Amino acid sequence: MTRTLKGLLIAVTLGAVVVLVLRARKSRAAADPVESLSPGDATADAKADSKAHLKAQQRPRAVALPPADGRGGESGQPVPTAPTTRAVPTARVRSAEPTGGSEPTSAAAPGPGRVEAPLPFAPVELTSSAPAALTRHEPMRVPEPRPIGADPASVRRRRGVRSPLGIGLLALVVVGAGVGGTFAYKGIADDDKQNVASSTKADPSAEPSGTTSGRPKAAPQNFTKVGTKSGGTLNRMSLAGGRSGVTADVWVWLPPGYDTPANQGRSYPVLVAQSALPGIESNSFVDDSVAFLPKLVAGIETGTVPPYIVVAPELMPYPKSDADAGRTAAKDTECSDVPNRPRMATFHNEDVREAVLATFRASADRASWALIGDGSGGLCAVKYALQYPQYYAAAVSLSGRTTLKSPLWDLDAATKAAKAANEPVKLLDARPDVQILLSGQTGGSEFAAKAKAPTAVKAITGSGGASGDIVRQLPEALTFLGRNTRTPAA
Repeated sequence: MTRTLKGLLIAVTLGAVVVLVLRARKSRAAADPVESLSPGDATADAKADSKAHLKAQQRPRAVALPPADGRGGESGQPVPTAPTTRAVPTARVRSAEPTGGSEPTSAAAPGPGRVEAPLPFAPVELTSSAPAALTRHEPMRVPEPRPIGADPASVRRRRGVRSPLGIGLLALVVVGAGVGGTFAYKGIADDDKQNVASSTKADPSAEPSGTTSGRPKAAPQNFTKVGTKSGGTLNRMSLAGGRSGVTADVWVWLPPGYDTPANQGRSYPVLVAQSALPGIESNSFVDDSVAFLPKLVAGIETGTVPPYIVVAPELMPYPKSDADAGRTAAKDTECSDVPNRPRMATFHNEDVREAVLATFRASADRASWALIGDGSGGLCAVKYALQYPQYYAAAVSLSGRTTLKSPLWDLDAATKAAKAANEPVKLLDARPDVQILLSGQTGGSEFAAKAKAPTAVKAITGSGGASGDIVRQLPEALTFLGRNTRTPAA
């Protein structure tokens, strides 16, 4: 629910509360007995009073006023007096005459042309000057206003019912408004929290996909410059992997122009090169055993491949004496985390990656990272692309295998289970979105046929074996990498 809809919900509920409050107040005002008459009732009452007054004017009644005690003056003799008459209108008069209904002895008509104004209260017929004989009158009652033709009792009953219903409905709406407003406010608060979190999050362009989220950024590593090769700068350090516990050498070759002032703000793609055996204290892609770096520079100059930063780690962390004694094949971890053995997969893909990103201007986008391997290193390149697709977009195997065969996998049940999980053909089942080239490998077509989209595997038939044919395979391999690797924007 958007902020606008939530605000509208709150406004509607509050508006309903206001309307019902006003209606309740109007109902209470209608229950007040002092109300103004409706126009129809006022007109009818006025007409009735006017007719009664006219009849009283036309029929005056004589009222006799006898002496208080029937006697004369001070002598006590009766004094004959003439009866006194007074014309009093009879409209709305409650007579104090005896029940016998005796009439006065005489009546006097009103004078010609004389019209008496109606009295504001009911007139009283005076038959005696004695206080006890005075007729009492009651104040005029104001009739209760009601709709024309309606029974007063029914009106009172409706008013008695309307008030409880209004109160109940008002209470229901208040409760509904409170509940709806609470949820709407909570939704707006949640939206605000989300907006604050998204506003403080780093720009996605500054941290592309393929980075390790939630990890603290590693400190720059102390790589030492070894020298210049093929126009680029070769650096080396012995890296102690914090995640794998493995300590091994890593070489980093920076392409020509990396250190020029014009390129200081530029990010570079990365090519991780896995060496052929023995891969101890050396890497076949950066030493003088193959002509990889010259071929790479030629491709960079022609625009066939992007200006890669080449990362070349040791294949295995064993001492040089093991390589000299020919024991490397028996101790080959095949770029895997073999139980109770050096965790080379974690070292190559986690520790090395973090060190490179922290030290050099390398792009973190997975689309700008690729792998290449020679012989046993070719197996590593294919396996890592399938196993860590969040870090790599493409891989090339030069005369490498696609099966695991190290004797370390057959030591016990735990290693056998780990082998099944690390087999490249098993990793194909996850169908990662990566592009793989198998060059110079016998049987590569069978492996490629098992790949399902979006995984794409291309196999080029050729002689098997180690890196004796690498020079011939490099041009097509570099072209494949150039087509499947993204060059970061300058």
